[in-house]
Amino acid sequence: MSAVWWQNEGETLILQLYCQPGARRDGIGGLHGERLKVCLGAPAIDGKANECLRRFLALEFAVARREVTLLSKERSREKQIAVHSPSRSCAGFTT
Repeated sequence: MSAVWWQNEGETLILQLYCQPGARRDGIGGLHGERLKVCLGAPAIDGKANECLRRFLALEFAVARREVTLLSKERSREKQIAVHSPSRSCAGFTT
């Protein structure tokens, strides 16, 4: 069964995320509609939540932070992210 919130495009993983800044800690919060909810400990001020998201995803997929690219909606909670050449799959994410 294929998840709606992610897809592979060659060696790039495209993620459809719903971000919740200002959470107690960074982590996965399950599904939010057709997107994966990611809780972020950083506030949504001056791009801090976006940097926190990039750092979190880089750790989760075992890639350098520069391999995680924000594709759309910098100021929205709904984001599209590209992870280039991830070392881990989405199978480790619990939804």
